[in-house]
Amino acid sequence: GVDGVLITASSPSHEIISQAAQSCRHQGKVVLIGVIGLNLKRADFYRNEVSFQVSNSYGLRQPNHPFSAQENFQRVLELMSQKKLLVSDLISTQKSIHEAPEVYGHLNSPNIFGISLVYDSKPESLNRQIKLTGEENISSGLKVGILGVGNFTQRTLLPELMNLDQPPSLEVLVSAQGASTLFSAQKFNARHISTDPESVFKNSKIKAVFISTRHHLHASQALKALSAGQSVWVEKPLALSESDMDLIEAAAHQSSAILMIGFNRRFAPLAQHARKIIAAQRGPKTITININAGVLPSDHWTLSPNEGGGRIVGEACHFIDLLRFLISAPISQVSLIARFTDGQDGGKYKLEFSDGSTGYINYLTDLPKTVPKEIIQVSGQGWNFEISNWQQCRGQGVWGVNKGWGLFKKMDKGHSCALSAFMHAAESHQPSPIPLNEIIEVSRWAIRMQAMKK
Repeated sequence: GVDGVLITASSPSHEIISQAAQSCRHQGKVVLIGVIGLNLKRADFYRNEVSFQVSNSYGLRQPNHPFSAQENFQRVLELMSQKKLLVSDLISTQKSIHEAPEVYGHLNSPNIFGISLVYDSKPESLNRQIKLTGEENISSGLKVGILGVGNFTQRTLLPELMNLDQPPSLEVLVSAQGASTLFSAQKFNARHISTDPESVFKNSKIKAVFISTRHHLHASQALKALSAGQSVWVEKPLALSESDMDLIEAAAHQSSAILMIGFNRRFAPLAQHARKIIAAQRGPKTITININAGVLPSDHWTLSPNEGGGRIVGEACHFIDLLRFLISAPISQVSLIARFTDGQDGGKYKLEFSDGSTGYINYLTDLPKTVPKEIIQVSGQGWNFEISNWQQCRGQGVWGVNKGWGLFKKMDKGHSCALSAFMHAAESHQPSPIPLNEIIEVSRWAIRMQAMKK
């Protein structure tokens, strides 16, 4: 008998599973990939102690799992390259990919078992960009390119960007996700879609680039945009290492374009309101920010040190910047209060500022969903106030602090104001809306805080 049988058939017949089991040697294996009748006969399996397994199609959906579809494909290709998995006997004919329509018309031929489609050997012949609309059908605003069309880009960045009073012209959307990128391009009237980031950096029409890819790509893509003279908006984080920060800082000083990072919270109306109140008060201040960050799947790419960098550098950096903005003084020292060990990358930090003020960031991952996502508590000598979920500000001991509309209005985290400020600066050749020294300072502290351990 054979070592194993793979069943890829689609049939209601119960005979297929019986024939497969009877074909196996002692302790052979039958693996079902297709869909067939499953009235198993005990005798078929009992005689040779044959085992039966149902395959999860190509593999698990989680990309970082050792048995994911991607890993399974990679393993099969390795076995084929090592001549440990031979498929030549399965191939009846080999055709060029350009003949695919004709080949598919002959799939039912009894003489055809397996068909190998061969792509062109020259990679430059592959078309990695598709034109969707002409110049006459797009906005007359500043031409921009978007790198990365994931959930944040589709749900927040593109809607906020295209709802500006003076929206940009979307020249190119770049992503590895073809279908979702096409949908977004059609929805927001982009001119091209592409899978090649170079289609942005080499396009002289593009004056500003938005980088919303996975975190490990941010630094290299920001460097390419700056070297091409393109103003660049980088969704946090700016980089995952201080060596990359050195390169970005040097490039930003040398480039004629501006560097901006997506620290939108400092542009929120309530953050602007709070900063005015704080600036009018004498003496050092104490600010505590509590973040109900929630739980991510254990295999989420953000938690990967190499790809996401972690949640402190990737998300808590927002609140380092918010403290830097509200206190209006450089960070002089940071100490770790606690680092959680539940695999969710939470922690508590104390930040000291050059003016004597103190900030606390409590990035919590174990709170119930009923607890507000973000609470900012600010106090000084004889006064205090609190911002709750970017919807209201309430306090005492200081004039004009109360502001907001309760829990029945949409929260404003400053996305629109931040994007508007960046677009205006890029188009009018003004400095970045966030001073470069503050971008670099906050980004460096975020990297250091990510690395802190008790």
